[in-house]
Amino acid sequence: MSAAALSGTPTGQYRNGRGDSTRIENVYEVGSRLTTDSLGASGEVLRATRKADGVAFAVKVMARANTREDWSQIGLLEQVNHQGIIKMHDWFETPNTLYVVMELATGGELFKRIEKRGFFTERQAAEAF
Repeated sequence: MSAAALSGTPTGQYRNGRGDSTRIENVYEVGSRLTTDSLGASGEVLRATRKADGVAFAVKVMARANTREDWSQIGLLEQVNHQGIIKMHDWFETPNTLYVVMELATGGELFKRIEKRGFFTERQAAEAF
């Protein structure tokens, strides 16, 4: 999905975690898909840069959240703050799409590293985390 695809709905129909109708493209420069692994059942993950300071983030793009379960997960992610869990920084919603802005982790998927290596020593496991 390109940044151009983000602008198809009247401004009054936008919501976000800030409590106003700011659109994601006003805050972030949304770029290309991070990897082929960043396609999931619920959407894709794109690289984004915050315009104010140039900090890079990951943005999960999915069909708009319509269920209590979806919004419960967003609420939980807003509260979680642990070094071992990817932090959610913001969210934006259009009538068709939900954008979840998360910390960018560039180390690759841990499961694939374990699968490829077969086993880790205790020291290697500590470094992987």
